[in-house]
Amino acid sequence: RIELGDERALTVLDRMLKQRKDSLEQYQDAQREDLAEKERFEINVIREFLPEPMTRDEIDALIAQAFDHFGEGNIQAMGKIMNFLKPRTLGRADIALVSQLVKSKLME
Repeated sequence: RIELGDERALTVLDRMLKQRKDSLEQYQDAQREDLAEKERFEINVIREFLPEPMTRDEIDALIAQAFDHFGEGNIQAMGKIMNFLKPRTLGRADIALVSQLVKSKLME
């Protein structure tokens, strides 16, 4: 029997959620409502085991905290900033969205 710590469990659930969302989009594009409905159901089940999602304001505040910690930088700071943000958003925010928001802030 393998025991998962909270962080590892959140990582697995987050990955499962992303896979289901990708599948849902593909099924919707293919007009396969029967399969899309199955993915929606599984998404809802997985979400029951994840913490409350972060609001956009919470994400923005965390990004601001990362920029305060590492300083306003250029795109080379992206890796350090994302390494700071990933464990703090795990299971609570779409990391692709977080990455996109960081990139746009770095480009300002």
